[in-house]
Amino acid sequence: MTLTGLRLSKTSGCKLCSAGKHLRVSDQDAEQEMIEAGFIPLEPYPGANESWRCRCTTCNQEVTPGLSRIRVGGGCSVCSAANRPRIPDKQAFTEMMSAGFKPLDPYPGQTGIPWKSRCLTCGRTRKPTLSAARGAKQRLCSHRDGSGKLPVPESEALAQMKAAGWEPLAPYQSTNSPWSSRCMRCGKVGNPALANIRSGSKRRSGCWSCAHQDMARDRLHDEAVAVEIMTLAGVTPTAPYPGMNKPWPGICQKCNRSVSPHFGNIYKGQAGGCRYCATKGIDYAAPSLVYLAVHYWHLSYKIGICNSDNEARRLGAHRKEGWRIVRTLEVQDGWTARLIEKSSLAKVRADGYPRHLTPQQMPQGGYTETLSADAYSESRLWSRICEEAALYSPTIPAQPQESE
Repeated sequence: MTLTGLRLSKTSGCKLCSAGKHLRVSDQDAEQEMIEAGFIPLEPYPGANESWRCRCTTCNQEVTPGLSRIRVGGGCSVCSAANRPRIPDKQAFTEMMSAGFKPLDPYPGQTGIPWKSRCLTCGRTRKPTLSAARGAKQRLCSHRDGSGKLPVPESEALAQMKAAGWEPLAPYQSTNSPWSSRCMRCGKVGNPALANIRSGSKRRSGCWSCAHQDMARDRLHDEAVAVEIMTLAGVTPTAPYPGMNKPWPGICQKCNRSVSPHFGNIYKGQAGGCRYCATKGIDYAAPSLVYLAVHYWHLSYKIGICNSDNEARRLGAHRKEGWRIVRTLEVQDGWTARLIEKSSLAKVRADGYPRHLTPQQMPQGGYTETLSADAYSESRLWSRICEEAALYSPTIPAQPQESE
């Protein structure tokens, strides 16, 4: 408000305060208005637009009218409902029948109260209100779908479930309700919905256990095709095809040694057929090393193997990442080195020392063969490795070579 406006106006001060001064009703005046309207206040005046707990002097019921509502002619909700003309029972019954429901109980007396009735279309028991029945556009029976199709009879539903391989264990409710049933193929219990069964959706209507078995079976190739692929990879199978991810015994066509590659790895191109003739990774027929490395920052040991002619590259990769090669042991071939490494790690894991590092901490690879440096002293760990080596290699140096 400006000074000129304040001088010219007949009122002064804040608009909000002046509005409150003129509109606010005193508690005494508000109580007097409610008493004159037939209500006895049961709590202090809360405001004109707030619900005010009072007792009606006509019906003696506790109600919550507001002063503003009383001023515009409102009254007691209980009395107004009681004074509302009641629909005759016969008329209410006729209206429900016209809406497709046969009442099973007497008319409750008010249009908004649920009324137990039977649907004349599907025979299900429902509780629609008379008000809802009067609204012709409202879908009253939930056993019809949105397109207005009639429900599936229980006998037909049971037949369809059994035809799909399910034995129901609970009463039929509706097409969209989960239905506890037992798979007739594997015996496991599931909860498929009849709607999914009828739609032919294998993802939502089938048994998950059987689905996993089917997917595994689908991954199995025809044996004749698998034999042809193995032969092209340089391995002649000597046993029936066991599956994608199981060892398949065979004879290498190049070195004539017995091998057992996984067909899945060969099929995906992730590995060759023969360990000994492999062009990448370790050559199992070549002289090799078993080595022990330590990383003083990570406080971790690593037990590893490599071919002797690949020592500079493999051990150099470790040194580049801060590892120090502290012990090495020469053996006749890569297969012996692999057995020593595998046996030594098995003993370490059996003592309760798990993998110590992560792939992020060993970008050059080999993190699965690590253990905490707190597990053993360096000499004790190397002694254990030599003990395992003596089981596989005929000649073990009395004092294995120390590196660096």
